[in-house]
Amino acid sequence: TAGAATTCNAQVLWTAPGEGPGPPTPEELASIAFGQLPLERADVHTAPDAPAPTYVGVENWLWIPRSQWITLSKSVTAGSTTVTVSAAPEQVFWNLGPKTQTCHDPGRAWVTGMTDGATTSCSYTYKVASAGEPGGVFAISATIEYHVRWTCNGACSTTSGDLGVVDAPVGTSTIHVLQRQTVVVQ
Repeated sequence: TAGAATTCNAQVLWTAPGEGPGPPTPEELASIAFGQLPLERADVHTAPDAPAPTYVGVENWLWIPRSQWITLSKSVTAGSTTVTVSAAPEQVFWNLGPKTQTCHDPGRAWVTGMTDGATTSCSYTYKVASAGEPGGVFAISATIEYHVRWTCNGACSTTSGDLGVVDAPVGTSTIHVLQRQTVVVQ
């Protein structure tokens, strides 16, 4: 049908002449399952939030929605072997223009009406203005970094493994940082 989207998962298996392919290994199934995980593109939030400016010396809250801080999993079965891959968010890597920041949780959403005593685990204070940057703003980004592990049930030559820390797609935004000027009147 016109306009219908289709997907195809193809894998090339090399075998000796006259031999058929053996069953996939748990590691191969883990790789297939990982390829099907919908890793989250970070939904970047700051307070103050664009297009409102912030200022040099002001603490800026950084966060992604708590709904993006969840463990993702996917299972793949071949014959009597089932491999389940789990990707747990471990940290968020923030590129804030002049510096980077790593936060080990999603941060805390700032909401109107919070008291001056409210705190967050993820913030950054700019030491320079963004006036010299393209458009007068810093391009910022956040990347959720997942630790990926797998387990195997059934006919398994290996029962578990670790694929390490992997980066999800990068989420982007901008932040306008101004410099305050003090006027002394005598």
